[in-house]
Amino acid sequence: MNAPSINLTVKTRISRSGLLASRVAYCIEMPKVIFKAFNGAITSVEVPAGTSLMRAATDNRVAGIDGDCGGNCACATCHVYVDPAWTARTGNRTHCEEDMLNLVSELRENSRLACQITLEDALDGLTVALPESQH
Repeated sequence: MNAPSINLTVKTRISRSGLLASRVAYCIEMPKVIFKAFNGAITSVEVPAGTSLMRAATDNRVAGIDGDCGGNCACATCHVYVDPAWTARTGNRTHCEEDMLNLVSELRENSRLACQITLEDALDGLTVALPESQH
């Protein structure tokens, strides 16, 4: 599991009394994912690296991703279509994933189960489309 990138900013000044004062600000950079619903609605979410694409959707209440099995590659209710520009970066389907995808109604070359894609910094901006239905 990759840790999220953290940017730190430290501002130091000398106070009127001659004491050194510092203020630390930090920002955690997280991969952003863009979900395109069947009806055209777009939802963008940011989640920590190491989060599954399915968990990114369900934790942020993205409509159209059910994740009935909780991410165990046992239901195919987190079926997505990975944007062709991203297919090489999301890796190959697992054997289990291939078996489960045989259950979906509109299987495509870029079909994946969101529970089998782990988000990392290199997937920042990943775009996926959702099928009309998961059932």
